[in-house]
Amino acid sequence: MLWMVIGLIVIVVLVLGGVWGAQRYFNNKLSNLDARSSDMGSDEIEKQIRAMKGLHLNGASLKAFTRHQREYQQLAESDGAKIETMLMETEGANGQLRFGTVREQIAEIDALISKTTAAYQQINAALTQIYQDEENNRKQLKKLRATYQETRKKLLAKNYAYGDSMPALEERLKAVSAEFDAVDAVSATGDHQAAHTKIQELAASVGELADLSDKIPVLLAELIKEFPDQLDELSTASEQLRSQHFQFADVDIDAELRKIKVGISNSKTALAGLNVEAAAKQNKELATSIDKLYDVMQTELDAREQVAGKDEHVTQFIAHALRQNHLLIAELDHLNQSYKLTHDEIETAEKLRLELNELNQQHEADLQALADRKPVYSQIAAHFAHAEKRLREIEQQQHDINQRVSGLKAGEQSANEALEGFARDLRTILRELDHMQLPGLPEAFREQAAHVKKEIETIHEELGKVKINLDDIGEQLIGLQSDMDDLKQSATEIVDAVGMTAQLLQAANRHEDKHPELTEAKTKSKALYSQMRYKEAADSIASALETAVPGSYQKAEDAYLSDKGAKPF
Repeated sequence: MLWMVIGLIVIVVLVLGGVWGAQRYFNNKLSNLDARSSDMGSDEIEKQIRAMKGLHLNGASLKAFTRHQREYQQLAESDGAKIETMLMETEGANGQLRFGTVREQIAEIDALISKTTAAYQQINAALTQIYQDEENNRKQLKKLRATYQETRKKLLAKNYAYGDSMPALEERLKAVSAEFDAVDAVSATGDHQAAHTKIQELAASVGELADLSDKIPVLLAELIKEFPDQLDELSTASEQLRSQHFQFADVDIDAELRKIKVGISNSKTALAGLNVEAAAKQNKELATSIDKLYDVMQTELDAREQVAGKDEHVTQFIAHALRQNHLLIAELDHLNQSYKLTHDEIETAEKLRLELNELNQQHEADLQALADRKPVYSQIAAHFAHAEKRLREIEQQQHDINQRVSGLKAGEQSANEALEGFARDLRTILRELDHMQLPGLPEAFREQAAHVKKEIETIHEELGKVKINLDDIGEQLIGLQSDMDDLKQSATEIVDAVGMTAQLLQAANRHEDKHPELTEAKTKSKALYSQMRYKEAADSIASALETAVPGSYQKAEDAYLSDKGAKPF
């Protein structure tokens, strides 16, 4: 019985402990939700609303503020109040141990707090942006006032640096001041969005005014000081150069100076109307024109230094080239009577003569300009440089032609000597073969020899002509050399075949007693020999002899080569 009582007590204790634990768990949850509800952002929004009411908003700014304030109030009265009510109800249910209800309501409260917090954050961000816009307007306007005052001070303190632009700048100052007044008026109404638009327009005006105050003095200084000083310098230099007889072929210095003066006037007019872009473009063009005039004069001064002392050198160079050309043409005419000039030597020399005459004519015109004190030194310097370059090239061309044709006579002599050597070689070959008292020569060899002989005769006829073509003869000699080498090879083969046949027949005679079959081989070889088939005769007896007496062919060949000695041809 006691144990049952103890068991019941334990069960009761455990149940009570579980209830207490669940209630404590949900109390913690509710405490966290209560803390979150207090931190949703309503305090920041109400603080922001109180601060912004002091800005005296108006227009679009007021409409936006009112809209967001109303959204906040509606949200606070609906979801905010609902959250507070649900927290109180859930706390009561937890006290009544209705844990199922508590769990459901805690989940609903958690979702509602998250939703309301996000909405509060959006409202707070929108209100902050309105407030920040007003603050930005104030800061930007302050900065613009400082820039304006600084620009105004500079313009009034240094009005001399702005010349005829000053009246227009003063009008611009008044216009910008009026824009400040307009911004102030809009700002005073509390419509900060409208003020922002006006401030942006004002910023453009102030920026343009500051830009004008920086750029106009620089451009005006060029127009009043730099360019006029350069014009005076150019005018003085032009008079001095003309007094020294300088000429300017493609540039009218006085006309260019007048154009620059007109350009200066136009640029001043543009600046008086505050058209800085047009003035800057005009000044850039004026600077380019002035630099060009300086370059023209400097070019002529430099060119005079290049021309000085070179006239006589070029004169002598041209005269020398003309003499060399005259001698070359005379030599070519003489050689042309005996040789065919196959590389357009005469035509090239004539073209060079014409070019030399043109160079000489231009040089004489330049010398006359120098003598008449009307030189355009840059042109004359260019003519001198071109003439020197071409004269060096022409000198080399004429040298190359002379070198090429100077060897014609030696070439003719060399060709005759070579032809004589070929004729001598042909006679030697035929004489040596004749001394061998052969039954005759193979038809192919006779045709080969006849062809070589014909080539020799043809070249001999070419060399005997009144006007010969050494290039063509040289090519024929190359062909003759090749054919002569082939003929010598063919003659050598005949001599070797005849010699080997004799050597092999002697060997066959020595072995005929022991090898009767060699008798028939000898007969066949002699028959082939009598038919002028010398190589076949040698091959026939060689084969039979080697079959009968192995190694005998090599001995016969060694003996033949030992007796033969040097090549006969």
